[in-house]
Amino acid sequence: MNKMGKTVKLTEGELKRIIEKIISEQQSLAVGQNFQQGQKAGMQGGQQARQVVNKAVNAGVQNVKTAANNVVQGGKQVVVTIGKVAFNVVIYGAATVFLIGKGVYKVSAAIGNALLKFLTASSNI
Repeated sequence: MNKMGKTVKLTEGELKRIIEKIISEQQSLAVGQNFQQGQKAGMQGGQQARQVVNKAVNAGVQNVKTAANNVVQGGKQVVVTIGKVAFNVVIYGAATVFLIGKGVYKVSAAIGNALLKFLTASSNI
């Protein structure tokens, strides 16, 4: 003998509301999934952008180091000591470059010469 479950009678309006509710819930799930997919894509895009920026920064740092080495190799280098502080001065063509700590300060040859004369007059070089 085959037992059947309980029979439920629905009006057309009730059936329509149930179907609309199911469709609405499915759309809500789809929106949530789309949001998660968009969020994941955004995070991946951000990571890729960070990698590109890091690569560019590293290349820029390397270019600055290379340029500084070229200046040092091509110019006349002088070590200036004032008290216990020492820094390098590179005279390169029409420019003078002061290497103080991590800073690089480029001035014209005339200003560089004036600064060196001033430092020479006021301290031991």
